[in-house]
This record gives sequence, C-alpha cells and structure tokens, in this order.
Amino acid sequence: MPSDAGSVPDLLLPPHLRSTRRAAELFEAATGGWTLHQLRHSALTHAAEGGANTSTLLAYSGHTSVVSLARYARVSGEALARWQAGRDPAARRR
Repeated sequence: MPSDAGSVPDLLLPPHLRSTRRAAELFEAATGGWTLHQLRHSALTHAAEGGANTSTLLAYSGHTSVVSLARYARVSGEALARWQAGRDPAARRR
C-alpha cells in the first residue's frame, strides 16, 4: 500500500481520513486552490508577525521543536522592519 494517502482509494481509507480528504477538497474548491496546509503556514506566519512569542507559537502549532516551527512561521522582511522600528529607542522619542 502506498505511503501517500492521496493515492489510496477512498474506500481503503478509514472513515476519519475520508472526511479529512473531503474537507480538504471542499476547502481547495472554495478558496480557489489554497490548501489547508497553506492556511496553517499563513496562520502561524501572521501570528508571528503579530508579535506572538515562540512559546505561544509552539503551543498554537502543536510543535515541540523550534526547528519545525521555523518551517511554518516565515516572517516577512517588512514585518521584521516594523518590529525593529517599534523597538528603536530613538524612534520612540520622536
């Protein structure tokens, strides 16, 4: 049996995986091709850009490793610049 659940016929999957596959198909159709996995990446990135600390992001994502979390939460250069600007003592005095 292949390890990729996407290639296994629905009848061979346990019921909980069939419903998960169907939910993913409905989500992709409703969003124009976005996947649930992409939504997970996006949610974690937005949380990180919004100021969530590492402990919060680990709990939110269910990861136990910062290395794993780093694959999901990709902070943009713009968000990093905003974060740095907000912590610049000279900028705060203006």
